[in-house]
Amino acid sequence: MLKMLQPKALNAWDHELADEIRAGVQFRGIFVPADEAWRQQVDTIGHDLPAEMSSHFRRAMFTTHVQRAVASCFLQLTHDRPLKDRGYARVQLEKPIEVELCKSIAHSWKLTPRIHSLLGIRQALVDRTAALYDSVDRPHSLRSLLEECQLQTTPAVLQATSAFDMCTARFEGTWCLLFDELEIAPIEIQEMLFRSLRSSDQSLVFKLAMSPSTKAAELFKEVTGPSPGNDFEEITLYADPKEGSVFCESLWSHLTKGTPAEHIAPWAVFRRSAFHDPDAPSPYSRRGRWQIASSSLALKDPSYVSFMNHYRIDPDNLEKVSAQQRDAVLRKIGPIVGFRDFMLKPSRIAAQAPKLRKDKARPAALYSGWEALCLISEANPRWFMGIAKSLLINRQSTVSRARAVAGDSVRSPHIGGRKVSCLHLDDTEYIKRFIV
Repeated sequence: MLKMLQPKALNAWDHELADEIRAGVQFRGIFVPADEAWRQQVDTIGHDLPAEMSSHFRRAMFTTHVQRAVASCFLQLTHDRPLKDRGYARVQLEKPIEVELCKSIAHSWKLTPRIHSLLGIRQALVDRTAALYDSVDRPHSLRSLLEECQLQTTPAVLQATSAFDMCTARFEGTWCLLFDELEIAPIEIQEMLFRSLRSSDQSLVFKLAMSPSTKAAELFKEVTGPSPGNDFEEITLYADPKEGSVFCESLWSHLTKGTPAEHIAPWAVFRRSAFHDPDAPSPYSRRGRWQIASSSLALKDPSYVSFMNHYRIDPDNLEKVSAQQRDAVLRKIGPIVGFRDFMLKPSRIAAQAPKLRKDKARPAALYSGWEALCLISEANPRWFMGIAKSLLINRQSTVSRARAVAGDSVRSPHIGGRKVSCLHLDDTEYIKRFIV
């Protein structure tokens, strides 16, 4: 989500609502990616240094990391444009102005770029990162190098963004630091950024994606710490199941556009999940899915019968249950009942507890279907696209399996000069029969 707020990503976005949403983004996003390998390297190297120098080393590395992100953002606004440039957030920077801008940034950040250009600034920051790593075994050199580095991230960012705004005559602009997976950053960095949420500088805002269970998050409980509603707005990043289903359906439509699968509903291919079929008859009727699961589980699991007896509910006659009990009991336990019935096998001895199935193949059916795919992927586009493309859009590896099941051939058309495997209208039944 944060990566999509970069100028280049917003510029490249092709969607019917893109123009409207782009117009509503009033800031220029500086995306700062997290890197677990980078963090481990920094922690491992810094661990062997004296305490104070170790702290300075980690902060210098992190600030340099952010400075590189700032330079990348500047390049996206000026030179690093997408192939199809829609003109969003484009800044025309004449060469003499770019030179003066880079001289100002180099002076503030104590850099000596070979060329006074934005590319030269970014390369100088890459060189500084390498020099910090190389100087770890030479304390005197490292100490001298740390004196040249910025240790306070926010002021360093403001130095560059203010210079950019001045050179481009943008006097009321806002910049946004987009930190991804902040929980893997060093604790002191997290605390520094959390305290920055109370910053009075209106030209810089923060979007911090993180798990709230980190040690540094204790800062939010302090009286002087940032508070929700006043200093920041808390946004949950997990997917709402209903919104996730709508998003996945839209993404499916995008993935299949231009293929023979374009006009096929995803549930026509994946089928409905075991306990999410909206077109099924009343689930509590004699032939309803919940009634069937309830009666089946009652034969296997005495604890389920005891539970239902406690609420004076007949597990074999759910349609007689009052509307109040359906809402209070049956709707809540429905998925659990279905899952237990699926995973438990009946005991041959009446008083013996049911046993868990040992076969590995059957549970696949429980987790299959369109709704299960939406829930399992949590509407994460990368996960969903990986699954959908593997199963359907580029299904070369499954063609032979489809043939084996259907006893017939499946066509593999050529699109754009490249042989691909796409879903055909007459392939739907093949897919239905082997997808689970």
